Amino acid sequence: MAKERKEEEKREGGAYEKTLLYLYPHLDKMSAALDTSLRTQAVLSYRRRESAEALVERLLLSDFQSAFLLQTKAELDGLLGAFPQEDRFVLEYRYFRRKRYMRVYEREAFRMSLRTFYRRQHRVLQKFSAALHRRGMDEKWFLDNFSQMDWAMRVYEKVRAGRDSYLLGKYKNSPFFRTDKNTEKGEEEVSMPV
Repeated sequence: MAKERKEEEKREGGAYEKTLLYLYPHLDKMSAALDTSLRTQAVLSYRRRESAEALVERLLLSDFQSAFLLQTKAELDGLLGAFPQEDRFVLEYRYFRRKRYMRVYEREAFRMSLRTFYRRQHRVLQKFSAALHRRGMDEKWFLDNFSQMDWAMRVYEKVRAGRDSYLLGKYKNSPFFRTDKNTEKGEEEVSMPV
């Protein structure tokens, strides 16, 4: 079973790539939350019973993490901005699920069979993985930088366990995604509502 999972990760891309895709829409919010936490900890530092050195280390770590998240978001913005619009639609639907961005795609109905959608999803994930590796953002980089962020590691563990559908729910139930039976071909078509 573990061997099959490793082979599947090689084909589809590893768990850290999927984790980055799930985290991508939330990186700026998490950075802002870290900044707020940083300010609160600094203001209330007189209440804590820790050394000034330990407090400063914790505050510096939070500040570094906040800046790192914004930098990662900017890197991913540039990387994903180079993808064709249909690939961005697949990523938006499969991983991001941001309603206001999905409305942009309503104007252009991307019609493809459900099978084609799954194939494209697989290819886009491979393309994303390759682009990450070219930028030096491999699994070691991910673990080095995100291992101290519990919220990110929880997502990573869900993805590694194969429970990533739990993070967003099944996509056939989404209001932005419907399947229409094609009576001639006997295939389902995927389309955005128009």
